[in-house]
Amino acid sequence: MSRFARVDSVDAVKELRASLCIFAEDVQVGLDEAEAEIRQTANWLKQDQHAYWKAQVRKYSELVTRAKIALKQKQQQKTPLGGRYSCVDEKKALAAAQRRFEESEQKLANVCRWLRRFDEEAFNYRGVVQGLNNALAADIPKAITQLDNMIGSLESYVSAGPPSEEPAIAGGPVSEVGRESQIPSMARSDTTSAAFSTENYQLLRNMTPPQLVRNKTRIKKPKFSWIKDCEISKSQREAVAGLDVDSISIDPGRKVVIARDVWHQSRVYLERVEPSSPSDSGWYVGFSDGRKAKGYRALRIDDLLALRPDWDEILKLPKGYLVVVDGGTVEAVIDERGEILHPAGPKQSSNESGGK
Repeated sequence: MSRFARVDSVDAVKELRASLCIFAEDVQVGLDEAEAEIRQTANWLKQDQHAYWKAQVRKYSELVTRAKIALKQKQQQKTPLGGRYSCVDEKKALAAAQRRFEESEQKLANVCRWLRRFDEEAFNYRGVVQGLNNALAADIPKAITQLDNMIGSLESYVSAGPPSEEPAIAGGPVSEVGRESQIPSMARSDTTSAAFSTENYQLLRNMTPPQLVRNKTRIKKPKFSWIKDCEISKSQREAVAGLDVDSISIDPGRKVVIARDVWHQSRVYLERVEPSSPSDSGWYVGFSDGRKAKGYRALRIDDLLALRPDWDEILKLPKGYLVVVDGGTVEAVIDERGEILHPAGPKQSSNESGGK
């Protein structure tokens, strides 16, 4: 039996994880919207409609009483010649009040009947979706954790490369592990400072959408939660804030364009380009592995900071800056000239060749 595994594509497992996260998000949004609709309808029936028709019953009951009194008084009155006055108008008023009273009583009874029916249906619905809620709360997070462990194990295995005791024959076929190990570091989840070359930083800039795309991307309220277990550490935030850069305050109402599904990633890149409109901050958040976005969304700065307050120092960087974030680590900060400002070390330009 072979002691090696054939690893064709770790990205396939990552895509499965992303799809599972998207499914969980879409289902959760649907369940939340359905629950909100149930609460809204229940409030409308119990508070608005029930209170309204109850008040109408009371109102027309009083009108009926007053109409009866008016009719009786008119019937008891006599003309100067000893005759009786006509009571046609009073009888019509009483009939109208009686009709409205009966209608309001029927409406109130209907509301009470629909309240009971609605409560039964809502109870049955919650029972049906309880299994789905349990899956969202327990099963899917467990599956995502298992996939994360699988991805970590596969990447560790791939990065190890072929064992030294079985070297590849020169000019011969390359093993599956050997092929994976030759993938550029940009496509792997290494967290070391050498994970990206300066050429790869330029490739990331090329992935940022042009102004035409940014203009078409409309601001929406976020219906997702960015990963919470990878907040940038305090020391990393202080390092960014301590860079010799003029921080720029930003309008919280301006938009940040993000790649669709990128919120499922702990490793992303942020680049600030020329704003496409007065409502645009210029910031873009994309996949750090060079993956092409399948679509774009836009958030307001304040909505993004509500999800990721640890990005505050990053979002104050000026135009032309690119930042790679890996979990709780700011992996790199590159200025508009391509110089790596963070982590501190010998200055390197993105225009330099890796072979020099």
